[in-house]
Amino acid sequence: MTQVTPRNLEKLNNAVAKVYKKQATGRLLCSTAQVRVTLHFYRGRLLWLVDDRDHRVRRWLRVTKNHLTSNARLQIPQTFGKKELWENTKLSQQILEGHLEARQARVILQQTVIETLFAIGDHESMNYRWQPVPEAEGDGSFSLPYTAFDEAVQNTLQLQQDWTMLEVSRYRAYDGLVLDGEKLDQAPGNNSAMLSLQTLLTGDRNFWDFLDHFPESPAVALRILQHFLRQEIMTFRAIGDRRVAAPAPTVPPQPRRPTILCVDDSPQSTRMLLQHFKNQRVNAVVCNDPLKAVPMAVEYQPDLILMDLVMPIVNGYEVCAQLRRVDALTEIPIVIVTDRAGLGDRVRSKLVGASGFMTKPITGPKIKGLVEQYFPGHQATFSAEPPGAASTGPLVAHHV
Repeated sequence: MTQVTPRNLEKLNNAVAKVYKKQATGRLLCSTAQVRVTLHFYRGRLLWLVDDRDHRVRRWLRVTKNHLTSNARLQIPQTFGKKELWENTKLSQQILEGHLEARQARVILQQTVIETLFAIGDHESMNYRWQPVPEAEGDGSFSLPYTAFDEAVQNTLQLQQDWTMLEVSRYRAYDGLVLDGEKLDQAPGNNSAMLSLQTLLTGDRNFWDFLDHFPESPAVALRILQHFLRQEIMTFRAIGDRRVAAPAPTVPPQPRRPTILCVDDSPQSTRMLLQHFKNQRVNAVVCNDPLKAVPMAVEYQPDLILMDLVMPIVNGYEVCAQLRRVDALTEIPIVIVTDRAGLGDRVRSKLVGASGFMTKPITGPKIKGLVEQYFPGHQATFSAEPPGAASTGPLVAHHV
C-alpha cells in the first residue's frame, strides 16, 4: 500500500488538535521559507491568528462587514504589534454588550483562518515552535472551538484545490487585481455582467475583496478570474494594508439611530417605508429620483441603502454599480428590493456590489428583520432609554 504524506495544512491541523487536547495557553509559531503564521491560544482554544502580511486592517474590515456596525468596525488601534490581539478583544466586547452573537464571531474568525492559512504550500517544509504564555494575550471571552477550526481548514484545502484552475501562485490572492479596460472592451465573450466587473478590479482590491461579492459561490469568482487571465486582460499588483484615520476627540457617546437611504421612485412606497422605519427608531432619507442617489449617499453617508430594482431611466442594478464606483461608499451595505428573486437576479446583484435581497411586499416584520440583521443590538440600545426618549431625534425625509 502506498503511504500518503500529509499536506502541510493537515500537519498544522494535527498540531492544533494537540494544543486543544492539552488545553494549553500560548502561541504556535508555524513557518515555511515564505510564510510565517502565529496562532494564539487560551486554554486550548484559538483566540486569533496573525501572519506576516501587512493586510490586517484590510482583512478585519472585510470579514466584519456583514456582522458589525461601521462605527464598531472602524474602532481600530492606530498602531499595534503582532502580539496585540485587538480583534479578539473587539469581538469579545461586542458579544458582551449584546451587539454580536457568538456564532457571528465564529464565522469572522473562521474566515480569518481561511485567508491566513491559504498561502501555506506543500512544496517546502513547515516548522513548528510552541511558546507557552502564562496569561491570555486576548480578552479570552471569545475563542474558537476545534470543530470550527477544523471546518475552516477543510474549506481552505478545498479553496486551494479550486485555485489551481488559475495556474498562478496562491500568493497572488493577496495582490491587487487589475483589469485592462481597453482590452476588456475588445476581447470576445465579455457580456454586460463581465464588463460591469471593471469597477471592482482596479488594483485596490485583492482576491479576498473580490470573493466578498460571491460569498456563496467562490467557484464562480474563480471561473471569472480564469476567464480574464486566459484573455490576458488581468494583471496583479502589490497592495498594502488599509489605514483608518485617527478618530477626532468626541463627546461621550449617545445612542445613535442608524440612517438608511431609501431609493425608490414611488412616493407611495417611500411613505410606507418611512412609517416602518419610524416604528424601528431608524432615520430614513428618501430619494425618489434614482439619478440623485449617488450625491445623496455621499452627502448623508447612510449606514444602509435600500434600493428598489424597477425604476425609470436607470434600474437598481445600474444605480448600485454607480454607488460602488465611489470610494466613500464602497463599505455601505446595499439591499436590493424586488418582486423577483431568482438565481440570475441574485448573481447579477452580487456582480454590481449589492449586499442582499428583500422581496416585495415590504412588511413591518421584514423591516424589523432587516434592522436586526444590519444593526444588531439597536433595539436593545433604545429600549434602555428613559420614557419619552424614543420620540426624540428627527426622522429625516428628503423627497426629490
